[in-house]
Amino acid sequence: MDTRNAPLRWLREHLDWQSDDCLIWPFGRTGMGYGAVYPKGDRQQMAHRWVCEQVHGPQPADRPWVAHSCGNGHKGCVNPRHLRWATPKENGEDRCAHGNAPRGEAHRGARLTESEVRQIRRLAGTLSLRQVAKQFGVTSGAVSAIRSGRTWSWLRDGPE
Repeated sequence: MDTRNAPLRWLREHLDWQSDDCLIWPFGRTGMGYGAVYPKGDRQQMAHRWVCEQVHGPQPADRPWVAHSCGNGHKGCVNPRHLRWATPKENGEDRCAHGNAPRGEAHRGARLTESEVRQIRRLAGTLSLRQVAKQFGVTSGAVSAIRSGRTWSWLRDGPE
């Protein structure tokens, strides 16, 4: 039995899945929780992307992302009814709506804590962008983005 083709075979058997419940990928997953298949030999493709192509057609040029209406893509959902082509903005909005978009300190690329962001806001008008940036080890552009609300806008000032 060829076990390498089992995941792709399983997906083909579930392309006409009729339930609105999540269809959870039963095989191994990536570190981000997504399944992977090898439909063209050695080239890996994410399982949800392969399903979206089969059910909704080729990826449109203006919609390069696969969005999950259920918010459970990171848990391995490959239900064709939950998948659609989306813009990066739409996908990001979905992730925020589902609570799946890490932000603030939870984001792996965060350089500041919530407490530090509040301190940066309080220093507005008392120190220059450059001085604040140096104090917190970030760029003056990062400080400007915090002060203007382009970043960390969701964080309310309050107790630390």
